[in-house]
Amino acid sequence: MDSLGPVILCGKGLTIENVIAVARYKHSVELTNDYRILKGMIDSCEYILKIVSESQVLYGVTTLFGGMAHRSISSNEASELQENLICTLKTGAGSFIPLEDSRAAMLLRANSHLLGVSG
Repeated sequence: MDSLGPVILCGKGLTIENVIAVARYKHSVELTNDYRILKGMIDSCEYILKIVSESQVLYGVTTLFGGMAHRSISSNEASELQENLICTLKTGAGSFIPLEDSRAAMLLRANSHLLGVSG
């Protein structure tokens, strides 16, 4: 299947066939080289950095979550908050998910980041 070239992620147009090729058959993946798409992703990251550096309030970035959302945190704590969130989300109960499922989820998440709306 690699003779067809890599699956190119651009934020849209990902097919179920692409997901299966990557998740099940380890097909190669590349990010688009479309400047407009990459610029949108970069702009989104810069927006979040600006919010944090200016200590503006943004749920889950410079505030806590849920019932604690009224509590703001410092810009110094914002990075730690995100790291703690990842640690919380990666803990669970039961068996590990199959590697194919993990690869599919990572592909879908990477593709969605290219929409430029995730910071």
